[in-house]
Amino acid sequence: MIKLESVSAVCFDLDGTLADPFDDLYEAVSGMLRGLSLPDEDPHAIKDWIGDGADLLIHRVLTRHIDGRVSTTVLNQARALFLSSYLGSKPPKTRLYPGVLACLESLSRRHIPMVCTTDMQTAHANSLLRTLGIGHFFTRILGADAVSAGKPDPDGIYEAAAILGVSPFELLVV
Repeated sequence: MIKLESVSAVCFDLDGTLADPFDDLYEAVSGMLRGLSLPDEDPHAIKDWIGDGADLLIHRVLTRHIDGRVSTTVLNQARALFLSSYLGSKPPKTRLYPGVLACLESLSRRHIPMVCTTDMQTAHANSLLRTLGIGHFFTRILGADAVSAGKPDPDGIYEAAAILGVSPFELLVV
């Protein structure tokens, strides 16, 4: 078991770490493709394209290639359709990974402060975390709109350390 003796706080990523967003992302991709009058994509094909933010996912889906790029005009149109589908009024299908709730409860009982970082907008992340029943564990949620540079830039990690009043060397990033 890992000892947390030198850890003063924890910074969690949201999508793909605390929760599995695949079903919601697949629905958003499908809605985007329908809006562009393009054929649907096989769910298994996009699994490897997820994890680097919505814009890269959109580029990849539209070109059917991991390094594919579309024009800014196409990206902007596709992004609007993707976000409309992703942020729609339906209940989210994103689910916590097994053991996440127990982990957060354990850290909370130990009075270890936590921040959540994400590539999504802060308001959406707050809403999703509340829906998942874990929003109250976090001192702050840092979405893409709350930091000057998104992942993989370390800005969000430094911001999380500053918010929690700890050195970045005392911050466990998950």
